[in-house]
Amino acid sequence: MLNQGRLTPTEALDSLTSYAIAEEGTNTLYLGLIEKVCQRDTLQDPYSVQEAEMILNYFPHQIWQETQ
Repeated sequence: MLNQGRLTPTEALDSLTSYAIAEEGTNTLYLGLIEKVCQRDTLQDPYSVQEAEMILNYFPHQIWQETQ
């Protein structure tokens, strides 16, 4: 669904959180989901505090360690 462009940014954030909690995603999946989350029009649909916390808390930290 991600590759076909059928996810909304909100659905991508929910998927990111779910895969991170389950520890089942790949780096490629996480980066694709974050790319989709970043496409959200924040002027029309701003992030809530809970959504910002989801991004900060559930984006897998090992990705940053592997890219350094």
